[in-house]
Amino acid sequence: MKEEMTEKLLQMKDFCGIVQRLWGHPLYLYDSSELIASFPEGTAPFAKGILEDLQEQSSLQIHTLQIGLFFGVLRIDEKYRIIAGPLSLYPLQQERLPLIRHELKCMEWSDEEILLGITGGSYGSLQDLLALLNHHFHGCSAQETLLSLRPQEDALRQIQTSQLTIQEEGPAINYHLDHRMEQITLTAIRSGDIEKTTELLTPLFQRNFRLIHHSSLNQLKALFICVTTLATRAAIDGGAGYMRAFTLSDSYIARIETIEDDRIILNMISEMILTFTRLVREQQMILHHSSDTCVRYIKDHLYQPLHVEELAREMHISRSQLGRIFQRDLKISPAAFIMQCRLEESTRHLDYTDKSVGEISALLCFSSESHYIDAFKKHYGMTPGAYRERERI
Repeated sequence: MKEEMTEKLLQMKDFCGIVQRLWGHPLYLYDSSELIASFPEGTAPFAKGILEDLQEQSSLQIHTLQIGLFFGVLRIDEKYRIIAGPLSLYPLQQERLPLIRHELKCMEWSDEEILLGITGGSYGSLQDLLALLNHHFHGCSAQETLLSLRPQEDALRQIQTSQLTIQEEGPAINYHLDHRMEQITLTAIRSGDIEKTTELLTPLFQRNFRLIHHSSLNQLKALFICVTTLATRAAIDGGAGYMRAFTLSDSYIARIETIEDDRIILNMISEMILTFTRLVREQQMILHHSSDTCVRYIKDHLYQPLHVEELAREMHISRSQLGRIFQRDLKISPAAFIMQCRLEESTRHLDYTDKSVGEISALLCFSSESHYIDAFKKHYGMTPGAYRERERI
């Protein structure tokens, strides 16, 4: 039994070490009130100061402090629990350190130890971290974790409100994009994943912009320009053309200069990210669509009216995209290829049936017999009648 507990403890330590290196937030493994391990090793055990305040019966919670710090807590079993944090919603300024010492009951810690032991982060990043831990130890889905934590968001909003009230005595507010969410969003752009990008945008602006210090509207514009630059590079990496990506980037940056409302700027960031993602998706559709698919569809519908617009719609691409695919693979326009296929099919009727030219014309959906004859002569250098006579000699 003792050996099983030792093995279990080693596995917990290994997993916590891996998660800490991935997320960057401090993790502590506790046996009741005794610290067993900290990750990274040697991190000041700030979590000890909040142990008595934690809800003993709660297996999963985010514990918030009025000074703008918060911890994530996951109870593994009756014996062990993991505490993540503290994370700071706001930058650690010198004047906040005495309050932090008092709140965390760590009066003995130096300024350097405090600064090294508290990381910046967002509520969303801590939720994601707890979701991973909860899935590993209890098999719970991310959705189940987020639903159980949702009621605790009210406490966080109260903290944010109180901090904003204090900060409003100075200049305006600035925004900072959570690094991990930034990377996830850029990956979605690079992949042309419109669904993922759309899914990310709401939490991106509700949870993952954190206040860092007082600033002006110009600094929010600077953030917009930075995000636009990153999105441009991600779109190019995803296959979007240089000229189209940079032209789009220039147009957004030019628009931002005249805007004086921070809400409009945030909405424009959302719009801009989606636009770049769609640009990549469009290019991917061109690259991934094979002309073979189009050719099969055309040949299956030679006896039905078929226009280029209908073909593009069936392929789920635009008419211009369809044209680029045909030029790339077949060096011919879609309309010309459809005509060529109808004419080739008509020769089979001329060779092997006794149908009249008019009947063949109607069967293959030419607009008129004369249109069919003119097109046939242009393509084969003779009329359908002459072709039939020559082949039967």
